[in-house]
Amino acid sequence: MTDSVLPFGTEAAHRAFALVAFDGAENLAFGRLAGPPEAAAEGQIVWISRAPGTWPHPAQAACFVLDPHERKKESLP
Repeated sequence: MTDSVLPFGTEAAHRAFALVAFDGAENLAFGRLAGPPEAAAEGQIVWISRAPGTWPHPAQAACFVLDPHERKKESLP
């Protein structure tokens, strides 16, 4: 976890990042974790979700949660 400013952002915040493996994919994706980073462990299953707030770029709105009940889903406009 580190203080970082996301691309197109202006505010630094304490964030956790991980390499995420998707079922059926041979490569990894770099992703932001939601919630306390100490709760995540190697091999932990995560679900993609929408991060709270307003984001200037769609890629910034993605985060991975540790509990499927924490997923936030929104329809496209």
